[in-house]
Amino acid sequence: MSVSSSTVLCGRCQATLVVDGPSLPPVPQERLRNHDIPSVTETSRITALLDQIEPDIARYESEIARLEDTLATLRARRDELKRYQGEYKTLLSPIRRMPIDILLEIFSIVCFESGGNHRVITATTLSLSQICSFWRGVVKNNPRLWSTLAVNLALVTDIEGDGIRALVRLYLTRSSSFPLTLDIFARNCFGHLIEVLPSGAWAIL
Repeated sequence: MSVSSSTVLCGRCQATLVVDGPSLPPVPQERLRNHDIPSVTETSRITALLDQIEPDIARYESEIARLEDTLATLRARRDELKRYQGEYKTLLSPIRRMPIDILLEIFSIVCFESGGNHRVITATTLSLSQICSFWRGVVKNNPRLWSTLAVNLALVTDIEGDGIRALVRLYLTRSSSFPLTLDIFARNCFGHLIEVLPSGAWAIL
């Protein structure tokens, strides 16, 4: 027996998918559990029913694929709008109107009060300079912010060693006339780092 099955695809326009297929009652669970073998007649009937529902399954699959494409398009447009929303909100951020002297005061607190024994490197000033071009300019034009650096040599690998030496040289260059405060956490393993520090280049070691 054939039965029409309809599915509303759109609540606004009431577009509907109508499938005219055979009525398939669920198989009793006890038949699935007790290894029941259908008779020859029943096998023929089931095979015919399965052949009839294949086109209906294909129609559902096709409609699902179409709807998934539509959903993907909607999600992409939504994500694009959310990105624009975030960018415009960034333009309205109060920190953009903050006077530079207050911003520098905040940077100073962050840079000079950052502890770092739990990380390989605590280079707060470098991190601040990577936020945006404006912050980079503010930080680069204030050598005092580059006068403190923390390194945990106990966590350093051989691969990271060269990078740390380069970072120390960068801080030495950008701190200009301000002596470098280098906070080192190590156990008799920082001789290779000391060699990059010229005499008188640091305030506390």
